[in-house]
Amino acid sequence: MPNINRPSLKHPTNFRTKDGDSWLPFTDDTQITQMINAFMEINSKVIWEKSVLKSCNCAFAKLPGRRDFASVWRDPDVFVSFNPSTDPGLFGITFKKDIAIASRVFQFPDAVRWIAATLVHELAHVNGAPGGMESKAAEATLPPCGFGDKFNPATVGMRVRRPVRIEFA
Repeated sequence: MPNINRPSLKHPTNFRTKDGDSWLPFTDDTQITQMINAFMEINSKVIWEKSVLKSCNCAFAKLPGRRDFASVWRDPDVFVSFNPSTDPGLFGITFKKDIAIASRVFQFPDAVRWIAATLVHELAHVNGAPGGMESKAAEATLPPCGFGDKFNPATVGMRVRRPVRIEFA
């Protein structure tokens, strides 16, 4: 399973995008519990369900990284961090093998399932699913991985950036 980034791990997460998105260690016990429960949701609904695991592995193996889901899930170098962004279009963000889950996802009804689905989506990016405004490859892994209820066909590998309004005096 991925590692839940906590201060005690001293995992370097000083990443910051030009939009201010960041990867921070989890410090809130409630959020850490939600993350643990999301990991257990993936274990029980994907890893331990052989038919779901088979279809999920096939979907992941077709991504550019060519790894199946089980091997990405077991990768000890994958870390999940916290992103304090409240941007309504952001659920998660990935940089190489570092994933950050946006704060608003923890507030959703059925938050654990949403976090788990977001993790599957972001793990697809770890496995090479392209970002960008055209790619739906990461989101397309949700139905074969048992998260069809959280699949959104409009979701792409990158959120739409809001234009910055500059006012002149």
